Amino acid sequence: MDSADPPHSLILSNPAVSAFYHEPLQSFCGRKSGFAIALQQGPYNPFMMRAAVITVSDSCFRGQRVDVSGRVVAELLQANAFRVISHLVVPDEQAEIEDALRQQCEVASLVVTTGGTGIASRDVTPEATKAVCDRLLDGFAELMRAEGRKQTQFAPLSRSVSGTRGRSLIVNLPGSPRGAKGSLEAVISIIPHALTLLEGSSTQHDEQEGAAPKLHGLQPE
Repeated sequence: MDSADPPHSLILSNPAVSAFYHEPLQSFCGRKSGFAIALQQGPYNPFMMRAAVITVSDSCFRGQRVDVSGRVVAELLQANAFRVISHLVVPDEQAEIEDALRQQCEVASLVVTTGGTGIASRDVTPEATKAVCDRLLDGFAELMRAEGRKQTQFAPLSRSVSGTRGRSLIVNLPGSPRGAKGSLEAVISIIPHALTLLEGSSTQHDEQEGAAPKLHGLQPE
């Protein structure tokens, strides 16, 4: 799939922001990596590469601010061989976030949120994520915060969590475009392996310590 192709469907909770998504998503990341191309050509279950994006923001939901972060996340996923099948914008309400997460886990193997991960009173995305997850993946959040420290000293203030619900993976990202992009870049190379494990498929591990796992015989560049 070309990285400039638009998502299959955009599910926007507030039509006031829908005009921003009428034009096709343009590549935010440039050319696809060899790893992304290998994933596209490999024998993957198509469902495994389906992703949903959920923007959590009161101001975006009310149409007072353009959802740049959600768009950046969608473009980065597309550039790495994911098919973005939906994009929701929801307010900072835990019940609504939980509902959105449950719904999207029914149709996508990867559900990525952006926003609501800080320490303000309205930041409840981590609580909503914990409420719907079967298991948490502490290592994802640790890696994202470690990479975030390279960009800002405030990275430790992020409460982002990641976890699994059934065979789907949920990943929280910060609300800023730069923070969301950097955090997703920190973990995106290991997400296909995580999805393979959730799917119950066999994987091959390189015996060389520190080497990336070989997924179904794929050889990333």
